[in-house]
Amino acid sequence: MRPLFSIVIPTRDRPNLLKDAIQSALEQEFDDYEIIVSDNSTNSETQKLVSEFESKKIKYFRTPRPLDMPKSWEFALSKANGKFITFLGDDDLLPKKFLKVYSKIVSSNENKNIKVFSHVWMGLSPVDEKSVGEKSKMQDLDGSSEEKKYRLVSFTLKNKGIVNKFDAKYIFRLKLSLVRFFAVPHISVINKDFYDFIKNKYGRCFFNWAPDITFSTICLYEDKKEY
Repeated sequence: MRPLFSIVIPTRDRPNLLKDAIQSALEQEFDDYEIIVSDNSTNSETQKLVSEFESKKIKYFRTPRPLDMPKSWEFALSKANGKFITFLGDDDLLPKKFLKVYSKIVSSNENKNIKVFSHVWMGLSPVDEKSVGEKSKMQDLDGSSEEKKYRLVSFTLKNKGIVNKFDAKYIFRLKLSLVRFFAVPHISVINKDFYDFIKNKYGRCFFNWAPDITFSTICLYEDKKEY
């Protein structure tokens, strides 16, 4: 049966970090999801680590050869079966309520036509253990007010001016950093049908220069054309 969510984790030669990322994905307070671990490594250490987890939710795949980042992400995306997909960095963690919150959001009638949901903050990096601020964010997200911590972005935007303001030329010339709040795979939950649409039209979803930002720009461009 098709899961509601896929958590896609592309990884390469960082099993020490990947372990915590997978554990955070397994600790979700929600059950209808799969975890895709896409191994682009140069050795067998990642495969050994994944085999230590005894969970049917984890699906392990290894690229046929070492790939660059865009191709590695394409490979990882191709293995996801969920209706909605989120990417998780192998050096990031997910709050325990992440999928529980999003299950309510994507199931809401008022959001049924929305293909892309984006949030301001995605995960906690286990590398930055000294950061009190990051730890506080994790505590806040695990609290009763968690749902308020997420900001939705609809790519059937009601305000044409917003789309014009954040079109591709504006982003690349003036406000490149702002695209981080729009459809970046690591801070978004995206309908698989939308990924399929982008891939069918452009041949792929991720391109060689900053694959996360180029994907966001394509999303904005496609939405702008609706007006």
